[in-house]
Amino acid sequence: MALIRDYGLDGFDIDDEEIGKSSGKIEEADFNGVIQNLRNALDAAGDADGKTYYLTITPGFGAGNVTKANMANFDLINAQCYGLSYPRHFTALDYPEKQIARGVSTERTVPNYPTKKDYEKLAGIFNWSMSADSARQFQFTKQIAKDVGYHGGPAA
Repeated sequence: MALIRDYGLDGFDIDDEEIGKSSGKIEEADFNGVIQNLRNALDAAGDADGKTYYLTITPGFGAGNVTKANMANFDLINAQCYGLSYPRHFTALDYPEKQIARGVSTERTVPNYPTKKDYEKLAGIFNWSMSADSARQFQFTKQIAKDVGYHGGPAA
């Protein structure tokens, strides 16, 4: 929580790639314990600070480590559609569509940019790699902002 508070962050994201493969193995019960401890710490700090701190996860390869047993701890799930994780993997667990964001990879020559139908019922869309998009003068980052209704700058 010190890191989150010191840097004025609004929460913590878990980049859930390769758990159980190259990054090591964690049993589901242990993973669920870590997630519950994170959720408890964020909630307690939020109560003390009078604000909400979010816990998000960005799984690759299907639902990753998200299960019915732990999914209620997450405020948002970022589906790595560029990493074989799709919103359907989470709606199949009865996770709310409005708490799922669809990922776009701009590293590809032709990005896997979603149609409006692909994300209109979701929380939104996100760009996986702004550094890759910088080579295109942030073409897809700007497109995402436009598509989700962000016009830049403060509201009039």
